[in-house]
Amino acid sequence: MNPEYRPRIVSDIMQSQFGKSVILLGRVASVDPSGKKFCLKDCAGQNVIVFLKQPISGILELETWCEVEGKVKGKGAMEADRLDQLPESLFESFDAELYVSMVKMLMAPGTSNNFIIYDKNEHHGDSDNVELISNPSDANKTDLDGLDAEQSFLNL
Repeated sequence: MNPEYRPRIVSDIMQSQFGKSVILLGRVASVDPSGKKFCLKDCAGQNVIVFLKQPISGILELETWCEVEGKVKGKGAMEADRLDQLPESLFESFDAELYVSMVKMLMAPGTSNNFIIYDKNEHHGDSDNVELISNPSDANKTDLDGLDAEQSFLNL
């Protein structure tokens, strides 16, 4: 089973992804008292309002790292299909500036983005089980643009 391709984005790219399913990484900046929306400060330092289909069950603490998977609803807004709170330990040596550069590079027009690692146990789990899947928009590209799988893993 191939999952639906969902690119990682930052707020600068949201407008070009309107209506599409994406993944956004950032820190919780504020939570609406209703629990139906919150403000996420993405890795580029911009605020994005995340609307939830159901009120948050449990506590969503400020400054918590979150990965939101959902649809872009407008400039600076998205509706979440999935929300994962991530442990702070994952970000001890995280370089947000480098992450933003990587996301923008992969989303640049004409860039081949046909290698995605998909971890079958939610990529933050304990599994070493990964597979390569293709970005459907890169159907005309060849096998990782000439790289074999081992080279691709080394270059990630």
